[in-house]
Amino acid sequence: MTQMKKTRNAIFFFFWQQPLQATAVRSDLFGIVSLAAEKCVRPRLVHGYLAAALLLGGCGGKPPAAQVSGHVTYEGKPVPAAVVLFENSSQGVFMTARVVDGDYKLVTAGNAGIPPGSYRVAISPPVVDHPLGPILEPPKKSTDPLIPDRYHDVETSQLVVELVDGVNSVELDMTKR
Repeated sequence: MTQMKKTRNAIFFFFWQQPLQATAVRSDLFGIVSLAAEKCVRPRLVHGYLAAALLLGGCGGKPPAAQVSGHVTYEGKPVPAAVVLFENSSQGVFMTARVVDGDYKLVTAGNAGIPPGSYRVAISPPVVDHPLGPILEPPKKSTDPLIPDRYHDVETSQLVVELVDGVNSVELDMTKR
């Protein structure tokens, strides 16, 4: 008997207080419910647990999420390449987005977005990839004249944005001063 079948039998035994044959176990939830109804094995108990699982398992709707996109400019001109960091330490959220030709979009799993709230923002030069093979020296610090050093860190950039539930367009314009 495989470990999965043993586990399923243990679960069945717990709910119905009787062991089932391993061949009678099905992998889908509706098969288990129909199996209980076919065998007349306490179908009310099965339906009660199924209803409780559905009510507790995800009928609360989606959590609020902010989809973020926008433009990064320096003195009004698009920045060709960069990395934008959104940081909210109170929520434990740190997200980055690549800037290509001045445009960026935060992409999360399933495009759900990030939690709404206040975020500090940093803009850094793009990461320099090293060639394949052994790394003989640490990568050189990437510098870009279009991104002043003070924007590289959320502590010094002084860029703060408030994100709300839904679509957010955030324009980030850097200046010399």
